[in-house]
Amino acid sequence: MTTHLAPAAPVQERREPDDGPLRLVIAYDDLAAYRNALRALAYLIPKTRTGGARISPRLWRFDALAEADVRSRAAADGASADIAMISKSGEGPLPATVEAWLPDLLGRQDNPESAVVVLVGGPDGPKGPGSEAYLFARHTAQAAGWEFIALLTAPGASAWRSSDLCAAG
Repeated sequence: MTTHLAPAAPVQERREPDDGPLRLVIAYDDLAAYRNALRALAYLIPKTRTGGARISPRLWRFDALAEADVRSRAAADGASADIAMISKSGEGPLPATVEAWLPDLLGRQDNPESAVVVLVGGPDGPKGPGSEAYLFARHTAQAAGWEFIALLTAPGASAWRSSDLCAAG
């Protein structure tokens, strides 16, 4: 089952020339969440760059963020990121370590056009605006002045569609 939400605000396609790599920091909880993040990138890149994009990803597993020095390095990696993505395949709230990492990353940000992208899904399908992880990421992004984007689709879906996109400021 696929959940579709009408965008809270029109999503602006920022089609910029590929003048450098698209800088990403991605936190994920497991292999399914990692794969979901890759599918989301395949959807987002054509919407943000003309002619595709070179990407410069920094990948961090949720469990690695449990160590304070690793969490600090992951936040530093995100200081100039174009996109900070959180991909969670399970249900429930984000781990406390991820909830500590995201505000730290956002507080170090030096790119005024950055966005937080959240993907949250469980075995029964996607979890959207009512999920604890979604609500935390949205509130944290908006408090820091970042654009917030949720991509919603069923786990294992082969492609993203515009109706899967929910932008909320």
